[in-house]
Amino acid sequence: ALHESPSGTPADWVTFEVKDGAVRVEEDSGWSMVAHFARGMACGTAACGAPSFSVVERGSSGVFAPGGGPRVDAAGGLVFEVAEDRYGRAVFEVVLSFAAVEACSRPITFTIEVLPVNDAPTFTLAFGEEVVVKEDEASLEPLTIRSFLTGIVAEPFEIQSERKQAVTFLVTPLSPDDEQLFSLLPSVSANGD
Repeated sequence: ALHESPSGTPADWVTFEVKDGAVRVEEDSGWSMVAHFARGMACGTAACGAPSFSVVERGSSGVFAPGGGPRVDAAGGLVFEVAEDRYGRAVFEVVLSFAAVEACSRPITFTIEVLPVNDAPTFTLAFGEEVVVKEDEASLEPLTIRSFLTGIVAEPFEIQSERKQAVTFLVTPLSPDDEQLFSLLPSVSANGD
């Protein structure tokens, strides 16, 4: 939609438009750029001067990295940086002004949605990548290695939607030859044993 200055004469109206709809990115996506986000910039006179945009967030979403809040450059490109492990919806107002014109545009509202991504769990192999067992050592009963995996976290803990996730482990041999070494294939419990 086209917007015009609420004051001044038609010759001084400052107008522009933005792409319709919300800008959507995924959590942990870092820097994003939307080319030609603002377009159709006009001031109603032949000598407008350089365009300048002012972007203000309504409220505080907490989804942007420090110093990474949205800004619109003189060419109309929208640039912002999403904070790690944060998602949500942020609402902004953007206003256009020109160096040679005292009037400014009416604010246009737009949203940025940072969509959640289910982060992979993390863990550490307590004994490195190789476990050595002597032949026939576990022939009578299965061998259990306590705390084989440590530091098991449904990552990242501070994300509310991921706090209650359970982790399970699937152990698969890399080749059929590896599988023949076992009478019972290895498995890892949720607690890392």
